[in-house]
Amino acid sequence: MMETINIRRIGYPIRHDFNEFVHRYASIAPSLERMHKKASERGDRSDQRAIATKICEIALAGQDYQIGKHKVFLKDEHDAMLEQARQKVLADRILALQKAVRRFYAQRVFERAKKLAQWLQQSWLCYAERRAFCEVNRINRQYLCIDWF
Repeated sequence: MMETINIRRIGYPIRHDFNEFVHRYASIAPSLERMHKKASERGDRSDQRAIATKICEIALAGQDYQIGKHKVFLKDEHDAMLEQARQKVLADRILALQKAVRRFYAQRVFERAKKLAQWLQQSWLCYAERRAFCEVNRINRQYLCIDWF
């Protein structure tokens, strides 16, 4: 209890367990995120402190934060900075996903329109050739009829 009071008095009111911190903020550094995912798949939590330290070094370069034995201690503004960086990364990923989905649908619509245009062109060409053939036959039939009589 006294330790908590002293930590808060020093100015680090935000405390995150290493696993929680890494899980939440690993997306800020993609290489660390891959490292965290591989460690999570193995069930290995020994690298959590090292990953948390690297995240702080990347996102809070030159800022005042503390790494304890089991937790990361942050000031309010640093927590806000981390959240803002995380929100930016998530927004970028969401935009990339939306872009890919929109592209997929646009390509699908384009391919359907292209097939329809080709079908219409082929149909019109067949119609025009048939009409020309019938016209030629009609003219030939008139001449044939005149020549025979």
